[in-house]
Amino acid sequence: MFWRWILILIPTAVLLWALYYWLFVITEGLYFGRRIVVWLYDLTAHTYDDIKQYSLVEEQILVVEPLLGELGHKQAPLILDVATGTGRVPFFLAQDGRFINHLSGRIVGLDPAANMLHHAAQNLRPFQNAVDLVQQVAVPLPFGEGVFDAVVSLESIESFPSDEAAV
Repeated sequence: MFWRWILILIPTAVLLWALYYWLFVITEGLYFGRRIVVWLYDLTAHTYDDIKQYSLVEEQILVVEPLLGELGHKQAPLILDVATGTGRVPFFLAQDGRFINHLSGRIVGLDPAANMLHHAAQNLRPFQNAVDLVQQVAVPLPFGEGVFDAVVSLESIESFPSDEAAV
């Protein structure tokens, strides 16, 4: 009888752990709604960058160069980074130097998670004159149409209530 329970409990525990891992880590709480997602981001903000392990080379190729390619002709471009988190896009754009120094660009980072924005402010301290951080959900945006030259939204599907709202 004891072994029968063990044979039931161990697979059940493994399945529950796998479900937990999928719901909270893989999907980042997406299926629990906006409040839970924001809470999870606030909870993990202090380790978020360590978990993601961004690569300077990859960010340069996949984020910075495409943005500069589109905005390189524009003087004083203004970018909105929706779901900025710890400031990934503003950090790599500002660190490159061309966006701020040559184009006089500015970035607005928008995120509903206060702790993520706190870490973004720390990460972006050297570039604070070129970056504004706003605590706000993505829908509805607190800005009028046509204000920004570009809108960036990386890894942020959980910030939108629907696919239509994302566009």
